[in-house]
Amino acid sequence: MIFTYQDLEPIDLTSVNQIAREAGAAILSIYNLSPENIGLSLKDDQSPLTAADKLSHEVIFNALTTLTPYIPIISEEGKDIPYETRKNWPYFWCVDPLDGTKEFIKHNGEFTVNIALIHKHTPVLGIIYIPVTGELYYGGQNIGSWKESHDGSVVRLHADTTSINWIAAGSRSHASPEETAVLNQYPIKETITVGAHSNFAS
Repeated sequence: MIFTYQDLEPIDLTSVNQIAREAGAAILSIYNLSPENIGLSLKDDQSPLTAADKLSHEVIFNALTTLTPYIPIISEEGKDIPYETRKNWPYFWCVDPLDGTKEFIKHNGEFTVNIALIHKHTPVLGIIYIPVTGELYYGGQNIGSWKESHDGSVVRLHADTTSINWIAAGSRSHASPEETAVLNQYPIKETITVGAHSNFAS
């Protein structure tokens, strides 16, 4: 599948999806090690960091740089880029190489690889990969939303805009007043908790 958007050069979405899978495989290579060998440390904000975060970042950064050298990358595990440098970027990749590091450490499988393409502060393409299950979710402007299972089967996802029984998925480890304030704006009937931050309401 080729992704096209406004003045952007066409992007091979199949290749971006494969990058997410390769990052997931890198994460699992660390995940399957014993706890003392995952390279656990703390970042400046005291949030955990593992060798899997770093390895996934390297896989994604190197592959996206090769695939789309004309699009800059902001990654949670990359070096900080001053706002003055990035504020005028028309496009950039926003990457969380391992979303749900605390769940990775707990070994409960609830973590994801997240890659998004941002245009003028708005996401226009997004990929979420769940390494443990092999499920891949992707979607964007003009292409709709899709789910690819570990066996390669693909189904298109559709939003039920008539539903009055909304279910919200919130972070298991990062619940906050801000999250509650956002959810209170919608007719939420049930809330479930998940590990990674890729929260949604449906």
